[in-house]
Amino acid sequence: MSTDRLGRALGPGTLKPERRGNGPLRWTLYWTDANGVRKRRALSTDKRVSERVRADIINKRDLQAAGLGAV
Repeated sequence: MSTDRLGRALGPGTLKPERRGNGPLRWTLYWTDANGVRKRRALSTDKRVSERVRADIINKRDLQAAGLGAV
């Protein structure tokens, strides 16, 4: 079996609230990039800001997967 995506679409990723140590609660995004590699990034302490950043990351990923590269 090959390592391609097997025809499945790339999803919007998952936002999860996480706390490390005594720090503030941060929203962390888990997603798959255009190359099929799983990624994780802490985005913000505000959920709305995290959702906007997630939309931007996923939009750029989808453009790259479509062969349009960075715009």
